[in-house]
Amino acid sequence: MLSHEELARFVTPDSVKPIADVLRRLFRDDEDFANAVLAFVFQLPYVNTTRTYAYTLYPVETLIESGVCDEHALLAASIMKAGGLRA
Repeated sequence: MLSHEELARFVTPDSVKPIADVLRRLFRDDEDFANAVLAFVFQLPYVNTTRTYAYTLYPVETLIESGVCDEHALLAASIMKAGGLRA
């Protein structure tokens, strides 16, 4: 399992900034924005099996390949950070 410091390097707001920008235009309030991010991430397919590779996906990869719980959390944190929230 990765440490908090190791996981932090996977929070990449620049890669998901376009998503954050669209959601921010729709939801100006921070709480509404955060809820919209979570709703967006929760609707993505979830992989609940062991993969053939042993590395963590970056958020943009999670959008394409689906991810496990940790990777969905990293995606949500990245979008929230890109939208101006502390994550």
